[in-house]
This record gives sequence, structure tokens and C-alpha cells, in this order.
Amino acid sequence: MEDFRKFLLKELAIQLRNRGFVFAEPDLDGISTFDIAARREDDKFLIKILYNIETMREEGARDLMNVSKILGCVAIIIGSRASNGSLEDGIIYFRHEVPIMTYETYIAYLDGESPYIFSAHGGYYVSINGDSLRKIREEHRFSIGAVSNLIGVSRRSISLYESGSAATLEVFNRLQRVFAADLKMRINLAKHLEDSLVGENRDPIVNDFYSAVLQLMRSIGFSMYPFRKTPFDAMATDVTEDQIIMGLSEELDNYRKAKAIASLSQIFEKYAMVVTRMNTGKTSISGVPVLNNKEIANAGDKERLVDILRKKADNR
Repeated sequence: MEDFRKFLLKELAIQLRNRGFVFAEPDLDGISTFDIAARREDDKFLIKILYNIETMREEGARDLMNVSKILGCVAIIIGSRASNGSLEDGIIYFRHEVPIMTYETYIAYLDGESPYIFSAHGGYYVSINGDSLRKIREEHRFSIGAVSNLIGVSRRSISLYESGSAATLEVFNRLQRVFAADLKMRINLAKHLEDSLVGENRDPIVNDFYSAVLQLMRSIGFSMYPFRKTPFDAMATDVTEDQIIMGLSEELDNYRKAKAIASLSQIFEKYAMVVTRMNTGKTSISGVPVLNNKEIANAGDKERLVDILRKKADNR
């Protein structure tokens, strides 16, 4: 629901500002893969707001995770409902690998209260701190068999918990009652991002100009990640961690994404450029350096291209 999205965007902006974040809201009429990009020192987020999380499609989720991986952000969907009812506070859900939580849970997360319960097939689960469980079991002089009898699960399950496997919320609560100790592992969303896979996207079928620019950038040493529903058209990366947030536009008139590209490059301290087919006298648009594909070809290599961007940025 659009009213839900607009309301939460307003509320979230207030909460982020109060906590010292700088942020941008790329306005693409709600069709962007993310609604807010935010940063506070090393804390970086890309946030999508959805009333019903079932509306997140696999392609959009993949783009969100890929952009987050490249920028080193935590991707989060803030939602309210799923097909089986309302989302619960204090629980992390996942759809196509993207972490999902309620607005209240996210605000608590910003304040240092990371959730420890997650939803998966069959119910709610908690990752067990295996070292703590083994230590307290040994302190109580309980065998694995004795604990399995007390909890009502197999010996193998107890061994798996001591190796760090997750338990159902019901089993976790039994362990807590038996040992009266903190045995939970809070969910590390940054680690979840690190463990996710990212690969070069297939080129979106737009036109020959897009394909030519992407191929040209690859030819001078960049890995290219084109996107369909982001506030930019592609990202370029290389092994030295130079990253360029790119817009691709045959004509510069009414190119709506330039302002969003400028704000995102400032927040995440990345290079930015808009590539056009035109021979234009413009050196920038909305503060973003403008190049045509001939200039990229003439640069010859990625280091020279980055140097050109740096100089254009200084002179804009």
C-alpha cells in the first residue's frame, strides 16, 4: 500500500536523522529496488519498504542483495504483512535471502538490539551459542544424553546445538529454563551479507547503446553489474575497489536518475558518472560528471578513466 510506504518513509527519515545518519530517498515513484540509502560511519543500509513482503520478486531481491554486496551495505526490507498474517516484532524473516523485519524491530536494531529469532520453514528458530552450551553443560556435569532426556530431543541434536546449529524456539526456551543462562546468538546481518553470493548480472535488454557501454567498460578492466529497477543503471567495480555508480542515457534531457546518482555517490563515497552517446558541452548533470562513450574508449584503461572522473568532479 502506497500510504503505508509514504508514512514509514517519513517516520524512518526522522528516526535516521535523530541517530546521526545521512540518507537519500531516490524518488522513482516507488518502483526502485530500495527506498532509502543511509550511512552513519561504518553502518550502511539499503532499505525497501513493503506493506506485503510477498510482493518482493526474486529479480528485485537479487538486485537489492547485489547492490548491497557491492556497496558493503546491509539490505533490509521493512514490512508489515505476509500471506499468512502480520509480521511479528523481534523476528527476522527472509525472502529470496533478503532480511525482513517490522519497523519497530528495525528501530530497535539501530539502537543495538539485534534480533535473535528468525523465521524459516517449519516455524521460528534461534541460533545456539554452542561454546556456551557445552561449557555450562560440563559445569553442571551433565552428559549429552542427560541433556537430551531433559530437553526431549536426540543426543545428535544436542551435539549439533553445541556445534552452533539452530534450535526451534520451543527447544531453545527449554534449554534456557534448564540452564538459566544466555545461550542465544544474535543475528549478524553484516555476516549474512558477506555469505551471500553476487555475480555479474545478465545485460538487461534495453538497447544497443547500453550494451555497447557495458562492453566498453569491461574492455578497460571493470566488472559490470547492470540493474533494471535501481536509481542508477549500472555499477562498475575493479579489484582495487574503485566503484562507479553509473547512469546510461542516450539523451540528457529529463534524465531523472542523475540527482539520485549524485546523492548516492556522496553518501557512499563512490565515483559517479552519466554516460551519453551525445557530443555535449555539458561536463556534469546534477553534479555528476558526464562522459560520452568515445571518452571512455579514449581513456584506454580503468585508472585513466577514474582520473578523468576525479578531475571532472573537481571542476564541476
